[in-house]
Amino acid sequence: MHFSIKNRLIALSAAGIMIAVIIGVVAELSLDTVGERTADIAVNGEGMRNQMEADMMHDALRGDVLAAELAGDAAASSAAIASARAHAERFRADLAANAKLGLSDEVDAALTAATVEMETYIDKALSMVEIAANDRAAALAEMDAFNERFRSLEQLMERLSDAIAASNESALAGAQRAQRVATSSMLVILLVAVAGLSVGALLLVRSVIRPLVAFENAMLDLAKGEGDLTKRMDASGKHEIACMASAFNQFMDKLHDVIARTRTSMDAVAQATNEMHAASDSISNSAQVQASSLEETAASLEQITGTIRQNADNARLANTLAGTARDVAEKGGAVVADAVAAMDEINASSKRISVIISTIDEIAFQTNLLALNAAVEAARAGEQGRGFAVVASEVRNLAQRAAGAAREIKGLIDDSLDKVGNGAALVNRSGQSLAEIVVAVKRVTDVVGEIAAASQEQSIGVEEVNRAVTQMDQVTQSNAAQTEELSATAGQLSDQAREVHELVGRFKLAGVVAATPSYVPTVSIMRAATPMRAAANRNVAATRTPALVSDDGFAEF
Repeated sequence: MHFSIKNRLIALSAAGIMIAVIIGVVAELSLDTVGERTADIAVNGEGMRNQMEADMMHDALRGDVLAAELAGDAAASSAAIASARAHAERFRADLAANAKLGLSDEVDAALTAATVEMETYIDKALSMVEIAANDRAAALAEMDAFNERFRSLEQLMERLSDAIAASNESALAGAQRAQRVATSSMLVILLVAVAGLSVGALLLVRSVIRPLVAFENAMLDLAKGEGDLTKRMDASGKHEIACMASAFNQFMDKLHDVIARTRTSMDAVAQATNEMHAASDSISNSAQVQASSLEETAASLEQITGTIRQNADNARLANTLAGTARDVAEKGGAVVADAVAAMDEINASSKRISVIISTIDEIAFQTNLLALNAAVEAARAGEQGRGFAVVASEVRNLAQRAAGAAREIKGLIDDSLDKVGNGAALVNRSGQSLAEIVVAVKRVTDVVGEIAAASQEQSIGVEEVNRAVTQMDQVTQSNAAQTEELSATAGQLSDQAREVHELVGRFKLAGVVAATPSYVPTVSIMRAATPMRAAANRNVAATRTPALVSDDGFAEF
């Protein structure tokens, strides 16, 4: 029964995978065992820490009892009682924590006995510290019984510590034993796997290398045959190399057919390249004419763009001036408003002065009446009241003059009030006019702003059109340069087609006589490009397709 190389590799890989799976399973089982033992060690370690702390609480309670008996005052006794209670709670918590760890049966049994004795010991200790606070002699009398409880619990605690230590040592020994078993098992499996895989790899190499060496010799013979496409390889057998040799023979048959057809197609390619050369020449001339027209169009658009940009700048300046006028008008309106307010204040002050003058007029009137009454009384007095009558007459004259002056001032103030009212009305109308001017200026500003925005948008649009035309001009000039390059490339393609035909003619084909076809010579036309096209020509020339394989390189086929 013949196995293919693929099946052999699959079998060898499957064996390796199976061995790896076995090693993995053994390792997993061993690691599980070691993990369980490690977990037991960790639990026992925690139990040992709790046990050590419980031992300290055991001794601490005894210290609290002694401290209570030696306490010199109530504060020390209270401190001893509080410390004893705290140590008792910690003692209970440590043993309760060990009870929750799930230790071995021996540890649980010792823990149960120690817990029962611990409660008795704690009760005794708490009772002792409370008795010592009140009656030290009674506490000393109970000291022997307390020490007996202490020694009894100490023995149980030692037994519990020994049980935890023994459980920990057992878990450690189990972990070490599981590790040794895992190491030995994996080492044996690994040695067997290395031996088996080595033998399988050796057999696989021997069954594959020999056909490959034969295939290499056949390829070397073909490479030294100067392009002989009539040779074939031995394709006997059912393995992959035989299939590869058969596929190579089929490839050689197809290559033989392709080379034969290529030889007959070179003439058509040469004729097509000549026609493409002529067509690209015509396209190049048309592209040059179009490029010139686009250059003129771009120049005209540039002038239009400058004019529109200037209009936009003028519109922005007008918008700025209109905004300045609006600000000035608004400030004038504010000044008029202030003037109106000042006129109102003057009007109010004048009214207050008028009221004061009216008061003065009334005072003068009352003074006149008093002077008149005084004159009447002086007349009644006769000769004795003559001097008083003269004074009353003068007072009356002064009162009349003051009343006349007050009436004149009131008339002037009333006239001032009328004029101030008229002035306030005029100022109000001026404020309204300025407000209307501000509104009008705002409208003008808005219109000028819209004109400026429209001019800006028009300028942007024309600039975009100008850029588009410039890009079209550049693309057209680039196309003109590329058509010139295409014309040159067509000539080169014709020459390379002739070279390809000569190279194809070197292949040895069954039943075909090598012949040299006649080619129409082509002339490579390269016009002088404009300065803008020169860079494009250089770029195209730099990326031109390299020549086909030379005759010297073909010898290594």
